[in-house]
Amino acid sequence: MTNSLREHIAHVIGEQVQNLTPLSGGDISSVYKVGTRTQNYLVKIHTGSEAMGMFQSEKQALDYIKNTNSIAVPEVFYLSEFEGIAILVTEYVQSGSPRHEDWKKFGHDLAKLHSFTNEFFGWANDNFIGHLVQYNTPHTNWPEFYAHERLQVQLQLALQKNLLSADEIPSIDRLKEVCVTYLYDAKPQLIHGDLWGGNFLFDTLGKAWLIDPSVYFGHGLVDIAMSKLFGGFTPSFYDAYFEINPKPIYYKEQIDLYQLYYLLVHLNLFGRSYSTSVRNILKRYFL
Repeated sequence: MTNSLREHIAHVIGEQVQNLTPLSGGDISSVYKVGTRTQNYLVKIHTGSEAMGMFQSEKQALDYIKNTNSIAVPEVFYLSEFEGIAILVTEYVQSGSPRHEDWKKFGHDLAKLHSFTNEFFGWANDNFIGHLVQYNTPHTNWPEFYAHERLQVQLQLALQKNLLSADEIPSIDRLKEVCVTYLYDAKPQLIHGDLWGGNFLFDTLGKAWLIDPSVYFGHGLVDIAMSKLFGGFTPSFYDAYFEINPKPIYYKEQIDLYQLYYLLVHLNLFGRSYSTSVRNILKRYFL
């Protein structure tokens, strides 16, 4: 971080920066713990044409979740821009080690977040998944929303990037047909939208906090599918969640189809190492 950027952050916060520590886990943005005389802050910085839009969407999502009083999220203090660099300053949460009952409470809190509903699927505006645009055009029909706004968009992007071939891309009619078969029973639920192991933490008291949301009104099982994609959480988390939201009839198929979206996102963000997993699900359901 340059001295001028550090000085700008101090100006935004209104206090001198006494220490600055880079943090791991930022695949898209650079993340720092910034200490002043009175408290610590989390500061994220990102460059690029999409940077300010990404942080505006993140602020909107964190503020929205916070207002539900369902699950903890960091408070957003400042959003700023300096010489083409977007800066987001939030509450810093010190990580701790969760106990069995903390994981259970996390499952219940996520189910509480999912209890907030709407009359449509989608969001008031488009937002981001990583640095890719996530389209949220409202639909009243979940299979149509998921086929059009999630799968088709990422499949077409993979085709443009030469990561998939044209004969591997299902038609929109085929996408909708499969989604109608397996995803027909969803109701609009407020979801985190990108719930992998790097996008939550437990504090020193064992309370779960959500970070880096990509919110919209979708199917709550989307969050469960993402949570299972890279190893999964503890059994007590899932047991607690499904106490409140029981597994649907097509649970396995829904997990597969929701993971397909995230695998396509990773394919488009990080390259061909995800292509085999994408192709396996496409062959299983669509081709």
